[in-house]
Amino acid sequence: MAAAKPIIVIIPGAWHSPEHYSGVTALLQQAGYSVLLHALPSVDPQVAASHSICTDTTFIRENILLPLLEEGKDMLLVMHSYGGCPGSAAAKGLSKKERTATGRSGGVIGLVFLAGFLFKEGDSLFSRLGGKLAAWHVVDVGCEVAKCCALSQQVVMAFPV
Repeated sequence: MAAAKPIIVIIPGAWHSPEHYSGVTALLQQAGYSVLLHALPSVDPQVAASHSICTDTTFIRENILLPLLEEGKDMLLVMHSYGGCPGSAAAKGLSKKERTATGRSGGVIGLVFLAGFLFKEGDSLFSRLGGKLAAWHVVDVGCEVAKCCALSQQVVMAFPV
């Protein structure tokens, strides 16, 4: 019996809605993959100013990743552009290896960064931009997960589809 395919979780970029990924979503579904994709809270123009990388990270972890893990599902995170920051932070501690070691099923089996920001653990977008932000960037000083974090020592850059 063939192993079940992982669920593909697409984390969109900063200015992207799920509709932007309809083409790739359709191709993945035709190949037999389940695809999960939600708009990030910070993308909603009506309330964007009240959201940050922290709220996006919490949203991804609590509303997307943890419910799938409760079902014992394996997932591959495909993070586009900005989505790599909250996506990788949300995945911290949820790798398949880490969960298996504690007797739990399911987990994140890989991270794919598409035109995304790839940092060493503890680094930040701010430092990668030379310590200067554009005037329209909002800094959330109360955020405990503002730094992007790696899922593990090894980051998966490709996945055979």
